[in-house]
Amino acid sequence: MMLSDARLPAKGCTSPPDNVLHECRFARPVCRNAPFYVYGFSFFCLALQGMKQWSYILPFAFFLSFGFHSAAQGQEGVKVRAQVVNGDTVLMATIREINVFAPMQFRNKREERFYWRTVRDVKRTLPYARKVAAEVMEANRQLLSLPDDEARKAYMNRFEKELFRKYEGDLRKMTFSQGKMLIKLIDRECDSTSYELIRIYRGKFSAFFWQGFAKIFGADLKTEYDTSKYEDRVIERIIVLVEAGML
Repeated sequence: MMLSDARLPAKGCTSPPDNVLHECRFARPVCRNAPFYVYGFSFFCLALQGMKQWSYILPFAFFLSFGFHSAAQGQEGVKVRAQVVNGDTVLMATIREINVFAPMQFRNKREERFYWRTVRDVKRTLPYARKVAAEVMEANRQLLSLPDDEARKAYMNRFEKELFRKYEGDLRKMTFSQGKMLIKLIDRECDSTSYELIRIYRGKFSAFFWQGFAKIFGADLKTEYDTSKYEDRVIERIIVLVEAGML
């Protein structure tokens, strides 16, 4: 995406044919500790240039000038991507992906309350689902380094006790709906259901026991995360928005 005309004096930049993407070095015109201001200011100027609202740009530039300083002539500069268009060197930059969703449409107040309760539950449980994924990776790494089944069994006993010590207090504070959400998000983060993880690491009997215990309270450790279902598509949307800082 083109952010500015980049009419800064180039150093060591050749003049290839038009529309050829290449790299060259520009003298660094701003404070070394805050290079992102250059792109913000360039984009700001470009957006307002077509509207000729320079009365807004000048005070802004005056304010920013207190934080900027020019580089010495002998300085190497900063390496950027550029493209020559009609004999002019144009700065090229890539911006991160932005997800855009249509506004949520609620048929009634009940649906709206359910949505915002789901937002609350995702915010509460997503960090713990990711901690579970990290703990599983660490357990796998440790188990692969152990010499025999006896050592692995001893490690898993210690590992289980450590998990209870670290997370039992927080998990007990979760609501029933948050517990069900955590089961679903564990499958999303680990690509394995909670039942499968227990069966792999603690055996079939433990998996069967905890599945029966969960069933008593209306939960299911075999619950999978499936974005082909409407509810899970809504959850995925919420996760993306939460990660983007928009919820």
